[in-house]
Amino acid sequence: MRSVKIVKIRKIGTLRTKDLEVKDPKHLYYANNVAVSNSHSMTYAQHGYVTAYAKKHFPQIFYAAYLKHCKYRGVKKDDDKRILIQDARKHGINVLPFDIRENNKEYDIIDGKLRVGFIDLKHCGENDWKNWQVWREKNEVPATWDEFLVYCMGCFNSQCAEALIMSGSLDCFRISRKKMFYQYGVYKRLNEKQQVYISENYSGSILAGLTMIYSLGSGKGKPCYNKPSLAKIEAAIKDWKSEAYNTWTTAREIERREIDIIGAPLTCSRFDDSDDSYMSNASCLELEATQNKGKTFKVLCWLTAVRHIITKKGAPMAFVSFSDGEYELEDGVVFPQAYELYHY
Repeated sequence: MRSVKIVKIRKIGTLRTKDLEVKDPKHLYYANNVAVSNSHSMTYAQHGYVTAYAKKHFPQIFYAAYLKHCKYRGVKKDDDKRILIQDARKHGINVLPFDIRENNKEYDIIDGKLRVGFIDLKHCGENDWKNWQVWREKNEVPATWDEFLVYCMGCFNSQCAEALIMSGSLDCFRISRKKMFYQYGVYKRLNEKQQVYISENYSGSILAGLTMIYSLGSGKGKPCYNKPSLAKIEAAIKDWKSEAYNTWTTAREIERREIDIIGAPLTCSRFDDSDDSYMSNASCLELEATQNKGKTFKVLCWLTAVRHIITKKGAPMAFVSFSDGEYELEDGVVFPQAYELYHY
């Protein structure tokens, strides 16, 4: 889908048009051998006008509404999300990830910014939302990651919790997503009794709680009932201090996760880890917006689609789509001379 930005709407007065009103009791007329209803045609025309007007004058509301209803599109919803988010960027509107401090269930405008909603995240469903609302009615969102992990993560199933972490919904805690994901896995290995002990005796950090449990030793009535259980706590302390999460911190991984959970990358591109200053002088969005036809642009991107054709003279050429992770261009043409050089 290729959008065209509305420049202006101008009133031109009253024009004579064909009257499509039909006296037939069924209110049908025929166009291109297709039976069409008067009311049906009017509904489509009115919807098209209202949609165009809303997009021009209330763009944030327009995109929020359309993104909110993507989930009813079945197998097409992911493509629709990607296209709408890309189109929003083209018109100067950034879509931000869900923020756990906000309380928007679906796509909504929060403090003048368009944000993803809770249930618009993959694996985050109605039950998780209801549990979170029950907790929010009595409590404020914790200020630190450790507190959130201890007191809030129990509201969500494990897949929802991981989706919140990897989609950027918990970035407000200013901790690497990889670190949160790793520490959530360590905390999840604790049994219920150990988790309850940490929450009831919380003293600023989960590591402090683990250390307290280990210092108690094992025995009846203690969080660790035997030596193997105590050994697991010792392992958890070592894992908590581990730097293993630093081994997979690439922008490519973040992009992949956001595409899987949200439907499109919102906070980064796979090329963010690259020094592209010598390879690129423009982004796909800048290339789309430019009116300078005589300038040569270098864009760091990857091909998303290729359609090969043969010209009337028998020369091969291609139409290509390419993306830099933030915007996709769909109308690239590889003419025969360039095709011969770069078709491989």
